[in-house]
Amino acid sequence: MTKTKRKQQGNRKISPILVIALITVVLGGGYYASASLGWVELNAVTGLFGSGESEPSKPPNEDKLDVFAATKGSEDGASTETTNRELASTVSAKPYTVVEQSELDQMQRLGRGTLPSSNAKAAEWMQQMNGVEVAPQHMFSLHDWLIMQEMEALTPSQEQALSFAASALYEATLRSGVEAVERYTHLALPAGMKGGLDVEYRHADKPFTIYNPFDFPIYLAFESAGSSMAIKANPSEDWRAPVLVIESEQVTQKKIEYVDYNVTAPKRITNGKPARMFRVYDQTDTVNPTLLYKDFYVPVHDEVLLPPTQKQINELYGEKE
Repeated sequence: MTKTKRKQQGNRKISPILVIALITVVLGGGYYASASLGWVELNAVTGLFGSGESEPSKPPNEDKLDVFAATKGSEDGASTETTNRELASTVSAKPYTVVEQSELDQMQRLGRGTLPSSNAKAAEWMQQMNGVEVAPQHMFSLHDWLIMQEMEALTPSQEQALSFAASALYEATLRSGVEAVERYTHLALPAGMKGGLDVEYRHADKPFTIYNPFDFPIYLAFESAGSSMAIKANPSEDWRAPVLVIESEQVTQKKIEYVDYNVTAPKRITNGKPARMFRVYDQTDTVNPTLLYKDFYVPVHDEVLLPPTQKQINELYGEKE
């Protein structure tokens, strides 16, 4: 079935409020002034279809801005809000502080993540992160940290090893109550990667960033025994480790068969994979556990070529049985 798209053309009237927004930008009002005016205009339109008593709409990502916004003071006392990505860059403007192993040894381990299998290259990356400090309400960006190591470009094999290292750090992050604010998963779960703890790191477009929500600094710690990554700290008295539980579900893939007049015996085209779902919970509250996130991997169906039956051959040539 072919889909066609119709292009509508016509004269559009410019909203007076939009004009005000543009003037505000030209005069130095800034992005947030124009953005907020744009949403005022949207509320005025959508209000026609509501009761008029509804709460004003929030700009996109306002909730994230509330949590991860930072205020940067200028000489004239003005301040601007930055998104969590901008904040990560701001925080990473100077090299991360690194503490000695003797200091790490005196700290409490908050959470620990292990490599799913022996991976020497991933362990090397983890060892290089040993001792890195993440200050309270600050972020650790794997991308920015690599730039500080003068790693402007990476090979696919380096990115693969870093993905496994990031997975171990991600597990330690979850088990310690630290937050992951930037994380990507593979399209299909790689062999050896733990389900529910998948991380795909690509230097150009798939970063991995964690955020320290606590009022005390945390430290990345490589533990050679078992090639693991830990989060260590001197926590406050009210800190509690989350109870992490990972549940998995699997749905068998379908078998799709095609008739091919060029084959004389069944021929498999693809070996399929089942659909997989991983749900990660914090079960600190056993009655009402908190669903942290879900990872879903689409199925790959089995595809098989079949030779035609005699009936199909007769129908092709218009012959009667």
